[in-house]
Amino acid sequence: MRIKTYDKENMSVISVSDINEKQIREELNRDSLTYLVEEPHRREELAKYFVQNTFYEETTKKMQFLQSSIPSTFT
Repeated sequence: MRIKTYDKENMSVISVSDINEKQIREELNRDSLTYLVEEPHRREELAKYFVQNTFYEETTKKMQFLQSSIPSTFT
């Protein structure tokens, strides 16, 4: 999955981060939400999960998950 981060002032792309399936499954497993990737009709819920549980780290210029004990940086 590719996540683009935009500047809210001028809508220019700040960062493009890729997250692989393994990272997604690890995070969903921690939150007991693995069904979001196992059931295709839950795509909208999965998208909401990413919006609610990730943030843009200014120093690394990458997206990270909020709930991990060790932040998982997307490449």
